[in-house]
Amino acid sequence: MNKQLFLYGLNVRLQFGERILKREDFPADTHVSREDISLQSLLTFFSADKPHEIEHQICTVCVKFRSIPEQQRFLSQFIGHPIVKQTFLLTVGGLFDPDAAESEAIVEPGDYSIVKTLELITSTSEHQDVLRASRRSIRKMLAACEIRPATNMASLTRYLGHLNLVLPNAWDLQRLATAFQQLKEQYWALFGPDLPSVFQALCDPLHHFTLDQLTRIDLLTELWGLRQIFHKLCLVRAVAGYENERTFIKSDPNIVGFLSINQSTREAIKALFAHEVRTSYVRCTASLDTISYIIAAFINIELAIRNRDLMVLKRQVADLYQRDQSAHLFLDWESIHNTFELPAIEADVYTIFLKLLMLHPTIGKRFLTVALARGKGHLVADLTSFTGRIRADTSRRKRSALDRGNVQFIRLARKLPRAAAERLIEEVTEKGMMERLAFAFAPSLKLAASALPKVDNQASILRLEFANLALRHGVLNERSANRMIEEETHFLRMHKFHTLFRAGRVKIDWEFLGSLVEALIDEDFGFLVSDSADRVIDKSVLNNVIKLFSEELSNVLLFDSESSLEQALNNNVRHGVLVPRFVKEFNEALVDALDYQGHPGDLSDDSYSRFGKHSRRLLTLKEHVTNQVNAYKDFWLTVQRDGEFQQSTRDMIAAVMQTISKDADSHKLSKAIISEFQTQVEKILAQALEVFLHQVKPSVFGEIAECRRDCSKQPSKTVTTFLDLLETRIEKAFEEISDWLGLAKITTDVPDFELIDLIRFEAVTLIFSDFKKLHFSHGSFVKKDGKMVALPRDPRIKGAYFEVTQEIVHNLISNALKHSGLGMNTAINMAVQVDDNDLIFRCTNSFSKKRFVAISATANNVTRLIKTSLPSQGSKDSQSGFSKIKNVCSRVLFEDITINISPISERNLQYTVEIRVPNATTMMLA
Repeated sequence: MNKQLFLYGLNVRLQFGERILKREDFPADTHVSREDISLQSLLTFFSADKPHEIEHQICTVCVKFRSIPEQQRFLSQFIGHPIVKQTFLLTVGGLFDPDAAESEAIVEPGDYSIVKTLELITSTSEHQDVLRASRRSIRKMLAACEIRPATNMASLTRYLGHLNLVLPNAWDLQRLATAFQQLKEQYWALFGPDLPSVFQALCDPLHHFTLDQLTRIDLLTELWGLRQIFHKLCLVRAVAGYENERTFIKSDPNIVGFLSINQSTREAIKALFAHEVRTSYVRCTASLDTISYIIAAFINIELAIRNRDLMVLKRQVADLYQRDQSAHLFLDWESIHNTFELPAIEADVYTIFLKLLMLHPTIGKRFLTVALARGKGHLVADLTSFTGRIRADTSRRKRSALDRGNVQFIRLARKLPRAAAERLIEEVTEKGMMERLAFAFAPSLKLAASALPKVDNQASILRLEFANLALRHGVLNERSANRMIEEETHFLRMHKFHTLFRAGRVKIDWEFLGSLVEALIDEDFGFLVSDSADRVIDKSVLNNVIKLFSEELSNVLLFDSESSLEQALNNNVRHGVLVPRFVKEFNEALVDALDYQGHPGDLSDDSYSRFGKHSRRLLTLKEHVTNQVNAYKDFWLTVQRDGEFQQSTRDMIAAVMQTISKDADSHKLSKAIISEFQTQVEKILAQALEVFLHQVKPSVFGEIAECRRDCSKQPSKTVTTFLDLLETRIEKAFEEISDWLGLAKITTDVPDFELIDLIRFEAVTLIFSDFKKLHFSHGSFVKKDGKMVALPRDPRIKGAYFEVTQEIVHNLISNALKHSGLGMNTAINMAVQVDDNDLIFRCTNSFSKKRFVAISATANNVTRLIKTSLPSQGSKDSQSGFSKIKNVCSRVLFEDITINISPISERNLQYTVEIRVPNATTMMLA
């Protein structure tokens, strides 16, 4: 190490950092202008001609990524580039690649002082004088900026606050990692990359440190006044079972002795590390800061495992999840798995929650044994057993017939801390899980088959009911509940009004998806659409950034958003559609062939015994058909991560990025990407339809023919009748499903419909669990001689305008129920008025007096949004959905509608919305 060069570079960095933090002017001889100075570009100050321009561009981009693995993945694209070693050292740090420290190619003082940090913190006597000088310089700079060493989360907040970082109101490990990512992005040239990278890695359960690394980190964090925070995070990992961290903590008794933790925690740690028997637990109180709380919780969990105390374990894990939703990923789940059997017959909400946590992919990566032994099947078994016991208890206690155990399940889930309860309910109400549990629970609502066929829609009805119950009991947030309700009402709408959706069933909210893409560009990749992108960023760097952008955006489009393709396939065709549709045909053919008097949903495989010696062959036929459809569904209607379709999506995004005009902003870019993606989805769905009709269908009918030949050896009239009926019904199923395998579009050649059918449907689906409590009225009127006269019957709407009508009715009714503060006791009146050529939809609802101020403010905000937003901004309206209505009417009717909210009075507590669609009477009414 060149000691003189190292200290010179460090001191220059510290001088620049101090002036920037204190907002002081720079000396006149500084060779860059004041406007150009930023902490991200500190490294460029040391050379007027900037010989390493590309290197600094790579560094500037690299530090924007949120984790060390993402940075490493970005830099791996430059393998073979002569400066890859230097850029790694300048952005990730020498601690994470010690071999890279051998490079001597960097000669600039600032760069050199950063690269050689690893040598500085290597405990050798030859560097002690440099270490002491560095410590003095760093402490002097920190003191000048009034930054004091951090010993707990409160002092760490003050430490980072002096650096003008955006800090959270409440800390957890993920927020802590994010704060240090901000530190790296903004101050990497001041602190060096090793320090923030260390704290990012400490908050990553998949990262493992060596003892040598921990020793060096100890010295590095001491230099910058963050040693106690490091020791606390190291202690978190040590108590959780990370061996090297435990060895490091045990190697110096003073570490635990000097930490800002209470005495009982210190004693418990010593007993834990010494493997002493201890039956008393430490107190985990809300007053503890986050890291201290996690340490105390981990101690109790480790003691509970040793003492085989399931009661303490399950309650402590749930409480820990309430405080920090990622801390449980650090636990030794293999020890928990080996110590506690957790049989399904003894399952309760706490043990079910434990098994739910075991399904996390990070735990699967850390403990393969747990991933293999505690799969989703175990969770389903626990839930089935638990709900069965609840229903039996409900029946024994003769509870209300409307309960059927569902309300009791929600009440028991409330025993969990709020965050844990929400996570459990979200898992239970996931579409695929709801299908598995559909007949373990029983929906309290009974509807005629003509309204909403129960056999086809059991999972949807149950999911709607659970969303409403969970929201009302406070174990599901409003956003999640509304999302489920929206998904299922759309799904059931497809069933109820299936003739209006003959052009496809895969519904994707393209506007919402476009807004996500636009937001991603603005937040993380805004520099790609800046005017100076081509000028500032070298082409080799730009291409690699585009590659990463394409990867991240493809995840949003395909998986990681509420309107992703995978979510649309899951909600609209994969779950609750394909396999149940074919099972339904088997059941109904069975009903007709056997002259069965019960409900088709009550049939089971035992019913096939009435076919005598042919029963086994017919069940084999049913199994073959369901297996064929399942295999097709799992391959053609499931998007695989890193599969062929995702790769083609990445290539498409990269191609759009390369061809888009240079003056395009984030909105134009997102629009272009969504347009290409829509075309791509249409093509893949067309391929899926081709396979369905020309491979799956022949296979199914071939098996039916084979079954017919087998059974004809000993003919039976009942079997022949069943197979004839089945063949006819299966043909219709293929015909109907083939219409569904495409993007949802509203066609013009569809039947007219009764407006009242749509109004009743929307009202019912939005409040499934409380149908009998609904206070709903409606009426239809026509304006004559200046007065509104009631019509003898509701108007019929042309099928081509179903989309417009549905959007209006759905938003008016859902707003009334969501925001009134009265829940299902909201009195709603829906009126449709014909006013010359205009069609008026008018909705009036009551609301709670306690909500008067909030509703008045919301009404003002919504009114302002209605007047100012463009139709294309519908996805940005999260309050009322009125902007979406404007968008649909503009697109379908080519008319600008008028939305009016009447003045709100505290005296009558009525909220009235009137939507006037101009020139719509002759166009929309049949």
